[in-house]
Amino acid sequence: MKSINFRFIAHRITLGLTILPFILAGWIFASWLAGSALAAGERASLVIVDPPQEFYGVAHRLGFKVTDQTDLPDIGMTTITVRVPKGHHPRSAALLLRNSIPELVVDGTSLGIGY
Repeated sequence: MKSINFRFIAHRITLGLTILPFILAGWIFASWLAGSALAAGERASLVIVDPPQEFYGVAHRLGFKVTDQTDLPDIGMTTITVRVPKGHHPRSAALLLRNSIPELVVDGTSLGIGY
């Protein structure tokens, strides 16, 4: 009776060790496709040029945090730097802002999304 239980347990362990590399490889591949979840600790920033007044409320509601505001009096503009919410890729965060406020100008040239 003990040998049957031992074989059953040994079979389950062998099966688990056989499947584990495939599960791990699938997770790494899915993370790479999703914008690298392995680098999710890195928080990106976006630069917003001359935002409308409604921007602050919308950005706060969506989870963005204003980290810097610079007035450019010579050209009559303001730039705001916002930190991308945790878990968002910079490109999708920029598109999220643009979909919420269509007239928004987001500097995403380094992301390949110059608007």
